[in-house]
Amino acid sequence: MAQIQPITVWTNGGDVQANNFTLRSIGDNLSLEPTQGQATLYYELQVITVNEDLTETTNTVLTATLEIAGADYASWNNDPTSNAWVYNWAAAKLNLVFVTPVTMVAPVETK
Repeated sequence: MAQIQPITVWTNGGDVQANNFTLRSIGDNLSLEPTQGQATLYYELQVITVNEDLTETTNTVLTATLEIAGADYASWNNDPTSNAWVYNWAAAKLNLVFVTPVTMVAPVETK
């Protein structure tokens, strides 16, 4: 989930300002040959509002899919920050701008 600069989305007969983006893989052929790899990514544009009691309400206003394959799939597969990489890739494809950069969060070490 990533906060985006608001964009206008037509839904249910009117304009709304989507301000959040979610992305997940819903199909990946897990090819060992990177040039033959392909995946389907599911995304949502959402409106998140903060209520008076400081709770959040999330309304999904658009759902769709993206396909990733070929050199893009290989880059995603080989990048150690693959989650951040694919979020940034999808944002570029959809002309979305993140409010704060999506980066890899270092794993927490346990002892």
